[in-house]
Amino acid sequence: MYWTRYKYYIDYVRSHYISIYKRSCFIFLGTVLDAIALELFIVKNYLIDGGIIGIGIILSHITGFEVGLLLLLLNLPFFFIGYTCLGKRFLVQSFFAISVLTIVTNLLDP
Repeated sequence: MYWTRYKYYIDYVRSHYISIYKRSCFIFLGTVLDAIALELFIVKNYLIDGGIIGIGIILSHITGFEVGLLLLLLNLPFFFIGYTCLGKRFLVQSFFAISVLTIVTNLLDP
């Protein structure tokens, strides 16, 4: 059952529906909104989020490194897993999103 879903996702091509520029703009806008919420609300008020972002916030409080840099480092293993399972398109889009998140959170860091 899972193999059929996995194979469907790999074989399913949506690139002709949305252009790469439009998809990149959507990823960029969503990531910027996420970074704004992360830096101006969650980190500023000492809240902890779940998942990799929460681990990054906790490590940022402990070590003093920026949250964006820690998010980039913590997501590296998932890039390789995603590349092997989901392909190059997933890798490029994920790396673009995480790099934008890293840059914007570093810009907004007080």
